[in-house]
Amino acid sequence: GARVEARSRETGAVREATTDAAGAYRILGLSPGPYDLTARAVGYRPARVVNVELLLGGSPRFDFALEGGAVELEPTIVTATAHGIDRIDASSVILEREIDGLPLNSRDVLSLASIAPGIRSFALKDGRAVPAAGAATVARFVNLYVDGVEWKNFATGALVGQPQAGSLLPQEAVREYRVLLNPYDAEYTRGASWVMSALTHQGGNRVEGSLFAYHQNRQLVARGRFQQGNPDYRRTQLGGNVRGPIVRGRLLYSLSYEGQLTDNVIDVVPGRPPYDPAIWNRYAGSFVAPTANELGMLRLTALAAAHTIDATWLTRYLTSTGNFGFEQNASVLSREAGTRATYRLHNVQLRDRYAGTAALNEITLSLLANDVDDAPVRRGVAIRYPGIQLGRPAFPSTSTGRQIGITDRILVPVRSFGGEHLVKAGVELLHVRGSGYAPLSRDGLFNFLTDTSTRPLWGQIGVGFLHPDSDEDARSPIDGWVVGGYLQDQWRPVPSLTLVLGVRYDAELNTLGQRQPAPWARDTALQRAVGDWYLNGGDRETDLDNVAPRAAIAWDVSGRGRTSLRAGYGVMYDRVPVAGAFSEKQSWAWRLYRINNPGTTDPDSLRRMVTNSGARVAPSITLLPDRMETPSTRQWSAGVSHRMTDRLIVSADYLDQHMRNLPVTVVANALNATGRRPLTTAYGDIIFWGSFGDAAYRALLTSLSYEGDVTRWSAAYTLGSAHSEFGALTTSDFVDSSLYRMQRSDGDERHRVVLSGLTRAPWGVELAAIAVAASPRPFFVIVGTDVNQNGSVTDDWPRGNRTWRRGGWEHWYRTIDVRVARAFPVAHGQMLVSLDAF
Repeated sequence: GARVEARSRETGAVREATTDAAGAYRILGLSPGPYDLTARAVGYRPARVVNVELLLGGSPRFDFALEGGAVELEPTIVTATAHGIDRIDASSVILEREIDGLPLNSRDVLSLASIAPGIRSFALKDGRAVPAAGAATVARFVNLYVDGVEWKNFATGALVGQPQAGSLLPQEAVREYRVLLNPYDAEYTRGASWVMSALTHQGGNRVEGSLFAYHQNRQLVARGRFQQGNPDYRRTQLGGNVRGPIVRGRLLYSLSYEGQLTDNVIDVVPGRPPYDPAIWNRYAGSFVAPTANELGMLRLTALAAAHTIDATWLTRYLTSTGNFGFEQNASVLSREAGTRATYRLHNVQLRDRYAGTAALNEITLSLLANDVDDAPVRRGVAIRYPGIQLGRPAFPSTSTGRQIGITDRILVPVRSFGGEHLVKAGVELLHVRGSGYAPLSRDGLFNFLTDTSTRPLWGQIGVGFLHPDSDEDARSPIDGWVVGGYLQDQWRPVPSLTLVLGVRYDAELNTLGQRQPAPWARDTALQRAVGDWYLNGGDRETDLDNVAPRAAIAWDVSGRGRTSLRAGYGVMYDRVPVAGAFSEKQSWAWRLYRINNPGTTDPDSLRRMVTNSGARVAPSITLLPDRMETPSTRQWSAGVSHRMTDRLIVSADYLDQHMRNLPVTVVANALNATGRRPLTTAYGDIIFWGSFGDAAYRALLTSLSYEGDVTRWSAAYTLGSAHSEFGALTTSDFVDSSLYRMQRSDGDERHRVVLSGLTRAPWGVELAAIAVAASPRPFFVIVGTDVNQNGSVTDDWPRGNRTWRRGGWEHWYRTIDVRVARAFPVAHGQMLVSLDAF
């Protein structure tokens, strides 16, 4: 019969619960943030726990012991901590003080995932990197939830907005950030490798905020070993945020803006052939690559009785010049082969959360718009020599995506059947629409055998089949649905034991052009060459058997929150990348033609060779099978956490992850050493998509963390092993499916140590640092010549090994980022002056 009250220190909102006959209570649906908890009962003095910080996804337990006495006396202030270390998976939480205080060169919140065990992340020289984890070798098969809404790109299976180009969220708009390597909660989906979850700030009853400005110039940045002179590097970061009430206790707002302008510097080091080493010197040097990134967030929160209504708008606009200076197709990309990119991202959410005494229901409407526009720095003909490439045949390339969805989640506590049950269920319906535009080789690509060749070895041209005088045929739309649902029971037969049993189902309908027959579906010559399985006659199947069971257990050994054991098993389905369907449909009408020894570098001449009735040129096409399986992961883990003191926790988890049905491609029908095409002479290269790629990851994840009043630090160590059947990307372009064999992947990083923390030193100085040391990862290697004479050099490996690894400490990846700051009081607040070194 005691009454327990939870009062938000930010909004003043109060939620209550009454204890049952056993003295147990539960308060559902509290937003993350600081709270004061008070327990009252007639004939007893109240007791209070002050400034309890509740985290996203947590379910902490707080106990009160009430003393007899007059009820009107001031509450007794008690010290209480959550009983048990209640997580059931290998997850890490990054708190607001770490988001605000740790040094971040690019202010990219996602890069903070690197302080969690099991995450591979690298600080590139321009300050941008996309974290990766698990069996996937690249930053794909990952999902990001922002306030519960997925930011998943349906085209490639990566995140929306091209996060490798710049941060997606304003740093000061994010309140909490969670990293989950193996989520057993059935609510999470489409993150076969790993999942992130970010929570934005809501407003409060007090007006508060900040303004910030950071600057770097060329004198503050060391030059690379190949850079000449003193390139004009600079970075300026400006922004601010403000939060407060519109109507105190009823209507609140939170507003954030961040602008970043960076002039990066990229080195171009062309090949130096021994017969003429200086031939490409005019393209060598250090070139400025500017990036401008603007980020914004507006969140309105209405509090009414048991309802909390949030309307949120998140936006990002980025322009960038770059994507050059590295080697592609055995040639170094000159600045003229770079791209100018424009990325637009908008997310609008409307959410109503009803938190009653008996159930919690949350319904969300969302719109996610993602536009990508990659244009070439120099339009026109692409020329590829062994030492340098001028122009880029793969661009322009644009894609648009619109995802409109509705999600309903319900949570119901039940005290029966031998304990306490927390039953939750959810349904999701998402309409996806988009289009791709990729006029590959529209302006022609010419390949030369040597750096001094005067005549191209071959030329490639893209020509529309239905509209040969334009590039309209290079567009392909997509229109489909994504549906999902889950049911889960979290059962506590006794307070110290938690059992989680859940099941999830996901399906994608008509996202791969299932009902659209290919124009060559009845081509008898192609049928004989590839079979009906790869010729879509409008009968392509949708993968509908994606049932994902999940189970986990957590045991508080002593019942006093000192030692916790956990284990779990689960299946996670991802998303079939729509990029394959885009490519297939574009090849229906936008066809690539390769002409050997064309005798010219004029694209119009190549186009006439194709369009003239007498020309016998075979187009290259892309084919998807009648059924693409959904990528999935089978994973299990076991772990232990021990609270050595009230402030010091040590944890260890073993994680085993097996990814299946990953999308891969096979480039068949390529010209072999005899100049013949093995399947059919009626077509050029035939790119087969399949879903037979496998990858595996095993790791021991350990961490030691300390949480003090002014100090928080952690040490994470990962011992890992990663293997895959493909190379650096899942689309490795091997010419035969038998070449996809399990070997060490470039994600096979054996050791990684990360130290991070922040503290307050004497004289008001604040110190923060992130230090990383990681052993060398394997890199992809080829012999460089077509040894097996199958028309490709990508499958000719030294001694059959696709990857090599350097040894020795000198090849380890090592970084240390440090912040030294001091606050000075000013009117209505403080000014923080900081110096960051990266």
